Amino acid sequence: MSDAADVTGTISPKLAFLFPGQGSQKVGMGKALYDASQLARAVFDEADATLGFALSKLCFEGPEEQLTLTANAQPAILTTSIAALRVLQAETGLQPAVVAGHSLGEYSALVAAGALALADAVKVVNLRGRFMQDAVPSGVGAMAAILGLDAGQVEAWAAWDRWTDLSHQDAGEILDHLAGLPSTVRDPDEDAKRFDLLIPNCFGI
Repeated sequence: MSDAADVTGTISPKLAFLFPGQGSQKVGMGKALYDASQLARAVFDEADATLGFALSKLCFEGPEEQLTLTANAQPAILTTSIAALRVLQAETGLQPAVVAGHSLGEYSALVAAGALALADAVKVVNLRGRFMQDAVPSGVGAMAAILGLDAGQVEAWAAWDRWTDLSHQDAGEILDHLAGLPSTVRDPDEDAKRFDLLIPNCFGI
């Protein structure tokens, strides 16, 4: 981020815009921007027209189970990100020296950089989400995020010989395995920081 208050529209060498990936969606996102800004309304309207359905209504009203589907969440997050970007730049004149994004956020960054048109990006991430959803249907598969462990601890955790045999129905056995690991690998008081377990349809592609 930047410590410079550059509102001239010129590029600040210290300023970066970083866009979020899947998982940041929330019912109601973008609604305040849509109500307050014609620029934001134009972004959501373009996304709606491009996809042929009311993505904006899904963002603003849900239901949450539909918004969190990968095929919907990805264009929803991208659209909201670009709506926020357009309003921010119109009101401040800020121009980043670099843009980046986490996973899905890379597409938002491409739009921000002018390398990809909004309509094209919305179509691409909708298809991307559909393909990912088809590959791993809702309720199948999981991801474990490991934070704060060194390489040796991760290797000890991963060396468990049951990993290759587990299905999505074996959540209890996974948790039992984690509970039995040495305290150097698993501290019950730090679980929330170290492990986000068994989150369906959470992708790092």
